[in-house]
Amino acid sequence: NETVHSLVIDQSNDSMNLFLLGATASTDFPTSPGAFKRNKSSGFTINTEIYSFAGGVDVFVSKLDSSGSNLLGSTFYGGSDADGINDLNGTYDSLLFNYGDSHRGEIIIDDLGNCLIATSTRNANLPQSLNSYSGRQDGVIVSFDNQLQNVNWTRYLGGSGTDAIYSIKVLDNDNIAVGGGTTSYSDFPTTPNSIQPFSGGGIADGFISLLAANGTALLNSTFVGTSNYDQVFF
Repeated sequence: NETVHSLVIDQSNDSMNLFLLGATASTDFPTSPGAFKRNKSSGFTINTEIYSFAGGVDVFVSKLDSSGSNLLGSTFYGGSDADGINDLNGTYDSLLFNYGDSHRGEIIIDDLGNCLIATSTRNANLPQSLNSYSGRQDGVIVSFDNQLQNVNWTRYLGGSGTDAIYSIKVLDNDNIAVGGGTTSYSDFPTTPNSIQPFSGGGIADGFISLLAANGTALLNSTFVGTSNYDQVFF
């Protein structure tokens, strides 16, 4: 099974190529020569409310030409556990509230042509990581080159609970904004003097975080939550 979670047109060089982000259980998913990762890693069967990913699930990132007729680049991304889905193998979690919540994430292209993805992972050993994995599931931001042959950097975002990133944007100053949901009520990384440095105390909180353009620093981060149910999409 495959699911596509997000797509974007590359306008950085007027190519109008199409980039896709999704999740796959297929060992024969099409990859391209020179791609960053040509073999699937995850081996644990994962069941979501939509699909069963027999043999595990990895992220895929693919690049098509503007007509959609030619595969210009395609790569797996992930480790030995699940990547690319917001799910604890069918176990109820407060981030799984609406139908389709397990299949969220976003892909964008920055002004330099780098391909950035925002998704979820249960792997502590992702390549080119700038920081450490924190909990049951973390949000993760990954920067690829435009040909999907190299990972520029990877950054985890989360605490000791369950965390997922659903949205990502590049701002005018090239810093990166992400939003999502968290159950890491006591230790999700926030910054001093943020709008809401502490959890709202509901069954899930949203968050918005701002990263440096190269992923090396968490510039600002805040909860967005009440005593009810909250998540962030933009």
